[in-house]
Amino acid sequence: MDFSSATTLDRYLIPPVTSKDGYYGSYLANSLWRSARALVASAASLTLVGYSLPLEDRVASQLIAEVGRGATIRVVDREPGQADSHDGILGRLASLAIEADADTRRQSCIQDFVSAKLGAAIAAIDGAPAFDELEASSSDVVVAIANTWPSPYPASYFVLLWNEEDQSFDAHPVHPSFMAGSVMPYRESILNAMAPGMRQLGDFVTAARLRELIADGRPSVFRHPNSGERLVAIGADRIKIERWELLQLKRAPAGS
Repeated sequence: MDFSSATTLDRYLIPPVTSKDGYYGSYLANSLWRSARALVASAASLTLVGYSLPLEDRVASQLIAEVGRGATIRVVDREPGQADSHDGILGRLASLAIEADADTRRQSCIQDFVSAKLGAAIAAIDGAPAFDELEASSSDVVVAIANTWPSPYPASYFVLLWNEEDQSFDAHPVHPSFMAGSVMPYRESILNAMAPGMRQLGDFVTAARLRELIADGRPSVFRHPNSGERLVAIGADRIKIERWELLQLKRAPAGS
């Protein structure tokens, strides 16, 4: 596994125009669109957030029309219109023979929807299958977040240390290349990979310890290692780097 370079994600926008032929010359666009079709066709539910489904966006209409007839369709939009009119998304969905529910006709509907989704994800994280998968092999697995921020370590992860005074986690960088090929025990390898001066701050958070800390729906809050922004864990995956296992957290802004 090569950790010598960082992965850069660029925005790729396809506007809602009638003809999108000029935007589908790349492998990326074709691949994304094929994936979208497969996901929409197999989805048990589909939520359209802040999208009016304009008449000129025929490709998107064709995509949405492939949703399974047993799927639940929900619209989150400040002005969804009526099913018997083409002035809003409900009417445009109706023209595709799609019935949708829209009970969010208020200015804060999108914010409320996102907040509810984040709240549900935070409350459910301690039940993530990754915890059980890791506990079956080792309760000493370290918790980490992938680096998507500017850092001296372009291909690094951050491990979490509990800050008792702040009642949140602090994130500290660990470069995976220090772990590659290491013959030291797991814990010593992680501590050795931490930046100089960080090893005295305390022990890193393990999967087992994190599960205790977020029991009963308590959020796992940690700080952006550079800006200090408060982030919250909304999911967890089991990953492997060389022979090392990590519990990688997914995150979102924690708000105030």
